[in-house]
Amino acid sequence: MLYRSSLISFDFKHNTDERIRQEIGMEFIPSEGQVQVVRQMISAILLPELVDVIIDSARYWARLHVKRQGKGTANARLHRGMSATICYLVTPRIPPQARLRAVLFLIKSNDQGWFPPPPPDAPVLDSSGFKSAWSWFEAMIIRQSDEYPNTPHWLKDATTRPVPVSGVSRDGAELTEQEKAAEDAVQVGPSPKRWYLTSNIQAQIFDSEHSVFWLHDSEAKGNVDKNSPWGRRGLGKEFVHLLKPGDRIALLARARYTGWENCVKCAAVEVFYSV
Repeated sequence: MLYRSSLISFDFKHNTDERIRQEIGMEFIPSEGQVQVVRQMISAILLPELVDVIIDSARYWARLHVKRQGKGTANARLHRGMSATICYLVTPRIPPQARLRAVLFLIKSNDQGWFPPPPPDAPVLDSSGFKSAWSWFEAMIIRQSDEYPNTPHWLKDATTRPVPVSGVSRDGAELTEQEKAAEDAVQVGPSPKRWYLTSNIQAQIFDSEHSVFWLHDSEAKGNVDKNSPWGRRGLGKEFVHLLKPGDRIALLARARYTGWENCVKCAAVEVFYSV
């Protein structure tokens, strides 16, 4: 997994391709049609088992991308249980026949700018400055079905703006047990069905830039925790392997405990795949 955090400014209103190429080492970002043409050319002269090796080694992958510029805030104080979650953006469906290879997340954000005292029952934070802050990001896989075509209830709104993700419906009513079961059914993966991305630098009022790159063949590094309060940690390879055509990826901004906020300024999700 690649991770960086810095105070470098960037603006998603402009083309982000150069930045993406720098982050993941791609000289050129081809279209799906271009990948298919190259695959056919290589297949004509080499054994089939070598084709994927060459394409993956060159990272000659097509991509699905989505970006958003605009503020979205998860404020723990304003939510039940002092735990706030917003879906900042969600990708379109992954194309048919796609074979997933990697996912890149680019985020610009900050927390509330001061350090709120944690409650007595809160897990102890480490001293890393950002890895365990109570202002963090997670990724979720959404796999809709004929049985649940309109679930989760916030998904449609999330395609146009940041939206709260909670146990209440669009009109503010509590979700029924049946509705909760439906929302759980379209979320993919082992519990808690969310993967930790990164956290905001603690008590940092200035925007920071975060990039997280997950590959289908990368080994977990650092702290691996399947049940951390920040989501499945250090398991980006698992996330990529679970993705299938038709899935969507939701980028979640979270904040927990009194005083904590997650203020997102812009973000992008890039999904790379072979065909």
